[in-house]
Amino acid sequence: VNVYTVNVTNESGSTATFGGVTLTNNGAFTVGGNVTFTAAVHTLTGTGNFAADTITTIPAGATVSTSSNHTLGSLVIDLGGIFNITDDTISFRSTVVPPITNNGTFTTTNSTITYLFGAGAQTLATANIVYNNLTIDNPSDVTLDGSETVNGILTLTSGKIITGVNVLSIAPGGSVVRVAGHVVGNFLKNVALGATSRTFEIG
Repeated sequence: VNVYTVNVTNESGSTATFGGVTLTNNGAFTVGGNVTFTAAVHTLTGTGNFAADTITTIPAGATVSTSSNHTLGSLVIDLGGIFNITDDTISFRSTVVPPITNNGTFTTTNSTITYLFGAGAQTLATANIVYNNLTIDNPSDVTLDGSETVNGILTLTSGKIITGVNVLSIAPGGSVVRVAGHVVGNFLKNVALGATSRTFEIG
């Protein structure tokens, strides 16, 4: 098992760089180049930040697991590759369309996928993606590339979700938390039998 641990305290404002990895004084790391994992078992710990133009690839035979927060550029999971995230947040800044390409296995147990500001307009990846919690925090907006269901909490922090001909659905056990922004287009929620009140965050 390859374990990547960030447990470094630097002087305030200082950095340490080696092998394409930059450690900052808060113990986070920033990767500025493309990353391809080897066909082995990898565990990511600490807090990681990958540059917006970084492509992180998980090839066949590689299993990458993490239970800590990371910001990625874009993610490619090849057939036979596995990416497991548990109880954490994976954020995307990339404008690559889509920022997630999943041809392998991508599990998001109790976790949140966030589409972040700073990268311009984004496309929300839907093919072979199961979203537990989903956060939209991009004032430049996010567009669906297919219909999608959020099983947990959809958090609208900033920006719009534009569905086009697609449908954004909230699972029967899911919910929506809105700070700002809304859904433009087709938005589906479960409505129980009997007297039921539902708010649709649309515009």
